Amino acid sequence: MNVLPGFDLSDIQNITELHRFDQLVNTTLIDLVSQASEVPAGSKKFKTKEANFSEIKTIYSLVQCTPDLSTTDCKRCLRSAISDLHVCCSGKQGAKVILPSCSVRYEAYPFYKIIDTAPTPAPGLPPLPPREPEDKSQIPTVSIVAIVAPIVVSVVLFFLA
Repeated sequence: MNVLPGFDLSDIQNITELHRFDQLVNTTLIDLVSQASEVPAGSKKFKTKEANFSEIKTIYSLVQCTPDLSTTDCKRCLRSAISDLHVCCSGKQGAKVILPSCSVRYEAYPFYKIIDTAPTPAPGLPPLPPREPEDKSQIPTVSIVAIVAPIVVSVVLFFLA
């Protein structure tokens, strides 16, 4: 796991209610650390989350680890990135910290595609048309021909050789 070199970038806009905003960002990101790091092996180690700061402002957050990191290293890397966020970007409307093995980002606008987690119900399928009765005598005939034909060909080839 690598935490150096790191890169951080923050929005130029400051947020009002600094303490409440930073607390909400921190709580949201810490929650995402657990979710992203404890995914099943082979799964992508990233998570997103939206949190309402006010009736008109939502915070969009994303955390991500490289797939080679263990659960412990992913948590450690993301926590390091969050600590860097506190140093560089406290009170900013958006910021990101990118480390070689993980990254953390939050913004006051959606920067990722939001996917509805509730599956939409499938449209009702039309009923199947009634089945026409099959000619039951064809099924045994086809089976008999499929079994007997290769045997006859094999016997003929055996005696010709």
